[in-house]
Amino acid sequence: MPDKNQLDLLQRALENKDIHSWNTWREENPSVSLQLKWSLLNDADLREVDLHTADLLGSQLRDADLRSANLNGANLKRAIMRGANLSHAILKDADFSHARLEYATFTYANLKQANLSEAILFRANLEGAILDESNLSRTDLHEANLKTVNLSMADLNQARMMRADLRQANLSGADLRRVYLKDADLREATLDGADFSAAYLKGANLLRVSHTNVIWESEELRQKNMITVLPDGSLWTSDTDMERFTNPDHPDFWQPDWVKGDKTE
Repeated sequence: MPDKNQLDLLQRALENKDIHSWNTWREENPSVSLQLKWSLLNDADLREVDLHTADLLGSQLRDADLRSANLNGANLKRAIMRGANLSHAILKDADFSHARLEYATFTYANLKQANLSEAILFRANLEGAILDESNLSRTDLHEANLKTVNLSMADLNQARMMRADLRQANLSGADLRRVYLKDADLREATLDGADFSAAYLKGANLLRVSHTNVIWESEELRQKNMITVLPDGSLWTSDTDMERFTNPDHPDFWQPDWVKGDKTE
């Protein structure tokens, strides 16, 4: 249960439309641990709120407005945030594992090193978000908008990304093993050093994908052997015929053994 005094203080700020009073209290009490787990904050106007490192485990934030909020390091594990707006929010190191984030908006949010493992992001909008080094393993990103997203060095192992929009996304060094990318759009995406081992790419659009000209963001990336690993375990070369993985009519079409008679539409 949430700390009653803390929750009352936050709710008064919301009722008075004075989130500044809450932020001032936080500035004056930096050592106070925010215990707001299981809070009911559906439809709340939390724009620019300071909730960094707050424990919001299991909280309900459906359709909440968290634009430009500071949730750096916050615990939102198992939170219910369907339709929430977190555009431009600071979410570095935040834990969204197992959270319900269908139709949520994360445009241009900073999610560097955030944990979104096993979260549900069906049709979520993450266009332009920073997600480098984040954990998206086994996450549901079905039909999500990931245009121009920075996913360099991210863990997407076994993520489900059917019909996801990854146009111009940066996937350099990302772990995409056993990822489900059926009918996904990766046009003009950067794939240097991405590991697609046993990935499912049937129907994916890989037109004009890039394997060069990465803007290196760390010495670790620069020193890494940035060779793209293809679904069958072979390494990408300039002569690679990617239709062998995307076009089921290709005479040498390849798909991973774990796909058992794909019947999804």
